[in-house]
Amino acid sequence: MLPGEPQQLSLTYWGEDRGRYFDVLVDGRKLATQRLTGAHPGKFFEEVYGLPPEVTRGKTKLTLRIQGSAETWAGGIFGVRVLKEESKP
Repeated sequence: MLPGEPQQLSLTYWGEDRGRYFDVLVDGRKLATQRLTGAHPGKFFEEVYGLPPEVTRGKTKLTLRIQGSAETWAGGIFGVRVLKEESKP
């Protein structure tokens, strides 16, 4: 974690996982609803989510929660990274 720096959350999923949707939450705040459709057969893929500054400000760690619904299971997570956001030209 780099407190005060723009950051992103990167999650790695299996590309053949399908029929699943779930929420990605950080410290209780919903970042996104992820849908897995099997669109990347035979390989892993990454999704990157922006972390709002108010979520990371002054923190050295975060709590990640993957929350499915009553209708579907959450997909498998095969990697988690916090990245420094690339500066825009």
